[in-house]
Amino acid sequence: MRVMIYERFTRDIVALLGATVVIGTGALTQQQAVADIECTTIGLLTGMMVFADITKDSGKFKLLAMKLRKPLTLLITDELGINPYPLLFAKRVY
Repeated sequence: MRVMIYERFTRDIVALLGATVVIGTGALTQQQAVADIECTTIGLLTGMMVFADITKDSGKFKLLAMKLRKPLTLLITDELGINPYPLLFAKRVY
């Protein structure tokens, strides 16, 4: 959605605005909107967000990224037909 591209609004605000427009225009009644909520999907998404947040703080994503760095670099450079050594031994810039 174009509104989120510019990062002026977060996803939750955009979702609430969208729900307000749908209910406000009469496309759905409030009862229909509430009946269409799938609690299993919300539970799954909430669990994934909590898991990702805990895992992010533990450093597991960074460790996984560092382990995958070399095999992925080799696969990509092989596909592109370029020399992998400059990319593998480049100085880290942070």
